[in-house]
Amino acid sequence: MIFLNRRLLLVKAILVCVGLWLTVPQKLYAEPLIVGYSSVTSVFLPFWIGNEAGFYKKEGLDAQLIYIASSTTMAQAMFAREVAISTVNSGSVVSSGLQGGDLVLMGAVINTAAFYIMARPEISGVQDLKGKTIGVTRLGSSSDFAIREYLKKNQLQTGRDVNIMQAGGCRNWLRR
Repeated sequence: MIFLNRRLLLVKAILVCVGLWLTVPQKLYAEPLIVGYSSVTSVFLPFWIGNEAGFYKKEGLDAQLIYIASSTTMAQAMFAREVAISTVNSGSVVSSGLQGGDLVLMGAVINTAAFYIMARPEISGVQDLKGKTIGVTRLGSSSDFAIREYLKKNQLQTGRDVNIMQAGGCRNWLRR
C-alpha cells in the first residue's frame, strides 16, 4: 500500500511539472539568433533598432548582433552556420549559389548602393581615377561590387583604366 502511494505521488508530481511547463509562456525561453552586419553604417540601423527596442525578444528571439567585415566573409560565416541572418550583397548570394551554397536572398534594406567615393583633393571627377588604385573592403564585397558598377557606368575598365585592391573594413582603418 505504501509502495503504491509513492508511485501515485510520483505520477502526480510529474503531471504537475508537465502542466506548469505547458502553462509557462514559451517567449520566456527565447531562441538564440546571431544577426550579422557587415559595415558600421546607418543602412543597418533597422537591426540595431529591432534589438534595442526589444522587437526580437517580443518575437521569442534572443538576438546577438555581431560585426563581420565584408559580405564575402559574412557569407562564409553563414555557410559555417555561425550566423543565421545577415546583410550580404546580392553578388555574394549569387556566387554562393554557383558554388553549390544554399544562401537565400529574402529582401533588401535599401534599393541602392549606399557608398561614397572618398578621394584626394586632386581627384575631382570619375575620369581622374584613370591610372589610380581604388581601395575596397574586400574583393567580392559590397564595396567592390558597387565600385565596379560605378566604373562600368562611367566607361572605365578595371585592370586597364583603374586598379582595385582590398584594404579591409573601416575598423581596420580606425586602428591605424
